[in-house]
Amino acid sequence: MKPYLKSISGITYPQFLAIMGLIFGVCILVVSFEVVEGFFTSQNLSSSSKSTPHNSAPKQTIVRYYQLATTNRQEAIKLLSDPWRRQAATQINDNWWNSIRRVEVYAFKTFAKNNSKAKIKVWLKYQMKNGQTPCESLIFNLIFDRSRNQWLMDSVEPNSVIQNPYCNSK
Repeated sequence: MKPYLKSISGITYPQFLAIMGLIFGVCILVVSFEVVEGFFTSQNLSSSSKSTPHNSAPKQTIVRYYQLATTNRQEAIKLLSDPWRRQAATQINDNWWNSIRRVEVYAFKTFAKNNSKAKIKVWLKYQMKNGQTPCESLIFNLIFDRSRNQWLMDSVEPNSVIQNPYCNSK
């Protein structure tokens, strides 16, 4: 037994170890849940977005946008809010999108969501036609358009874009 622990905190050394073990276990559980949730969320969205309406949730809107962006940009742009759509129509970079085979949305982190707005960080992996696989993370602001009954991507959070020549964890 470590006498200095008892005199400082009023607990014995075995009690201290049990408390620290419990705290460590809870931390591991929380981290594991975040990793597993992100894995299953991105896997389920990627595979199920074809069978469920693309406008049913903000995450599905993001996945659907990137599914369409490489093959049908005009349909992808319909998933943007009106102000962002007007801007994108003048700034579309066909050379960029034509160089991409597909985009994988491999993780999400929701910062805020209510019935009308959402703020979601996404991690993207670009499968380029030249064989490279650069990655990017960015934070999207989404809005719910009641007239269309669907979520729309409204903007990218300033200073949130991080580009990497390779993918790594969050």
